Amino acid sequence: MAEKMSEAKKMEIMHAWLADVSQALELDEGIATRVAPPMLDLIRDVAHGPSRPGAPMTAMLVGLAAGLGAQSADTDAIAERITEGVRTVHAVIEERSAH
Repeated sequence: MAEKMSEAKKMEIMHAWLADVSQALELDEGIATRVAPPMLDLIRDVAHGPSRPGAPMTAMLVGLAAGLGAQSADTDAIAERITEGVRTVHAVIEERSAH
């Protein structure tokens, strides 16, 4: 029987994957590292709340909003915009849950 992969190993594989994708897209891989925890929380909350199939698209929209709002290649500003987007979507989830 196959051994279950540890969460630490899953995160290690994810970070390696994101580093490869960031390099291919010519992005600073530090952005993905910084926003992974809140984005993973957001994706989980959307998938287990309002819409399972909407979770990856929500993540894409948060990233798009952050990218379109960035005035420069300042990675701190982009990471902050992504974090703001995560907070905004969480507020929408909470609002919908209250109804």
